[in-house]
Amino acid sequence: MQTKTPSRTKSQVSIPPSSKSLRENPVPLPQTGVLGSILTDLEIDGRSVKALQEFRYKLRYKLYDIAEQLATRCRRVGLEAEGLIKPDPFGQEAAPRASIRKLRRSAALQWLNATLEGRFDSEFSRLLRHRWIPILLADYRDAHPAPFLIESFFDYAEGFLTSYIWNRPAENIVGEAWTLHAIRQALDLQRRIFGLDLRR
Repeated sequence: MQTKTPSRTKSQVSIPPSSKSLRENPVPLPQTGVLGSILTDLEIDGRSVKALQEFRYKLRYKLYDIAEQLATRCRRVGLEAEGLIKPDPFGQEAAPRASIRKLRRSAALQWLNATLEGRFDSEFSRLLRHRWIPILLADYRDAHPAPFLIESFFDYAEGFLTSYIWNRPAENIVGEAWTLHAIRQALDLQRRIFGLDLRR
């Protein structure tokens, strides 16, 4: 006699929270400082932290290349979006000095590892505001990058990381949906540090 395996009901399946629920229950804003908000009590749920860490493990052999791309493009895409420089589809723009490229790549890799670890505390906030973002986006004329560059960086990083989630067809994409939710949640926390408006 064959036994029938009980199927999981809709109520038993864990689905990531929607963007609407996140907007209706926003994370409270922390204290604001000169270079952005001081992150002291913002938290990310445990399921999202696990999803971020699993995603980091999945990308463990690609993190260096991702950091290289972020370091190379993140500032330029913001300037292009504002119309301050012309798009360069053929990659013919003059590359920055080797020392600057190395510094930006190191900052991008540190930011990427810290973000995918999911530990958003005051130390993370300090490094984000005073080291990683200024190195990646500022120039020799101004140590504090413009808000539009910071906003463009998070938008670009979100889209770029999302492209590594949906890399193959699958019957069940709940895991990928959780990863996408976790990335958005992590970057929204960082947007709040700089007082940027979240997606509507």
